[in-house]
Formats: sequence, structure tokens, C-alpha cells
Amino acid sequence: IHPYDDPRVIAGQGTATMEFLEDVPDLDAIVVPIGGGGLAAGCCIAAAALNPDLEIVGVQADAYPSMYQAFRAEPPHGKGATIADGIAVKEPGAITTPILKAHMKDVAVVREADIESAVQGMIDVQRLIVEGSGAVPLALVLAEPERFNGRKIGLMVSGGNIDSRLLSSVLMRGLV
Repeated sequence: IHPYDDPRVIAGQGTATMEFLEDVPDLDAIVVPIGGGGLAAGCCIAAAALNPDLEIVGVQADAYPSMYQAFRAEPPHGKGATIADGIAVKEPGAITTPILKAHMKDVAVVREADIESAVQGMIDVQRLIVEGSGAVPLALVLAEPERFNGRKIGLMVSGGNIDSRLLSSVLMRGLV
């Protein structure tokens, strides 16, 4: 089974939005990380069915902005190292891209330093160990507070699989 470009994976991922809306039915938006687009596509489909007014905001690391580029008809050209390795996808999905273009206004991109700050913030404030991929929603909210000011926002935090050496480096840079 493909990790994101499969209808069953997309449908399964959509249950996360269903759970969000069960807990907080009056959300204004959900910010979701995007790699190949499976999680985001599932969120968009579930939101369209359950609350069409809910905005799904996608976010990627600037080292691998493939869906961001797809939204702008640019060729994908991701490269380099990123703490958000779980969403470091060079080309977005063939199934997921049209779903996202139909249901999502835009995809945002965050800088590596903002992702690291979000990882550290999740540890310091929430006491959650989150990999970079799962921290990109918080990175976007912190980088663009005016975009979310006064709105009820859900952050799709996915993944706690961060290498302990990488986590130590992030924490040390944060202390400095």
C-alpha cells in the first residue's frame, strides 16, 4: 500500500478530522502537515462532508515544498536535510493533488528554524515529543499569527518518531 497516494490511506487519514470535529465542532480551521498529501486529502474530504465551512490549511517544510509548488504549477524541486523528514516528499501524489486543489485554498511553507522552534515549544509547553513533520502546523501558526488571530484552530500533530540525537541538537540550539 502506498504511504499516501492510495484511496484507503486517504480515507483512513480522514478519520482524524472526524475526531477533531467530534471534540470541537465549531473549529474555524485545521492546520495539517503535507508530504505527499494523504493526511491532508483525507482531512479535506472529511471536512467537506461534515463541515464545509471548515478551512483546511496545509503546510510544508521549505526544503520540500512539492505541494506548494504544485499549487503554483511549478516543477517540484525539494532537496536537502530537514527536521521534518516525514514530509520530505519530492513529488506530491497523483491522487492527492487534485483533491487538495479542489478543497484547499493554499499551501504554506515554513522555515527550518521555525520548525525547530515549534518542536521545542511542543516539549516546553505541552510536554509532547513531536517530530518535525508533526510540528509544522505549530510552526506556521507561530510564524503567521495574524492569519489565525481570533480563530479557533486545530493543529494536526502527527508523529513522535524523532531521533534522540536530533532532538538533543534542537534543544541545545533552543537553549542558546
